[in-house]
Amino acid sequence: MSVPSRQVRTTFLVLWLVSIGVVVAGSLLPVPDGPPVPHIDKVEHLIGYAWLALLPWAAFTRPVAASYASLAMVLLGGGIEVAQHFVPGRFASLADMAANALGVACGWFAGRRQARDGWAALRRRLVRICTSADDMSRR
Repeated sequence: MSVPSRQVRTTFLVLWLVSIGVVVAGSLLPVPDGPPVPHIDKVEHLIGYAWLALLPWAAFTRPVAASYASLAMVLLGGGIEVAQHFVPGRFASLADMAANALGVACGWFAGRRQARDGWAALRRRLVRICTSADDMSRR
């Protein structure tokens, strides 16, 4: 397993902590209206929590630490849902909790795979994707 440099890991750790802050603030601030598209918030939950569960795999060198930090996002999501019960204009939702947990599972599996395959493999995949996209745009 190749490990990113300390500077890269620190950047990902800061990004993870800022992302947690954004999710907490966004989840606990009152909102005037519901989502413009019914149930689109479930997709937002899934993507947001996948992101929160993926970042620890780039921030921590030990897979056990990354795994615990990643899975702790389920507790964060549950805690936020409970806290929303006390915020005017917000309400706790089991469907949101499920979307959060599914997002964490997706992020955990993606991060675990990345840790196993190594960061060089990610760079190769990204270069291949960008090259393919560039070739497609020239057609």
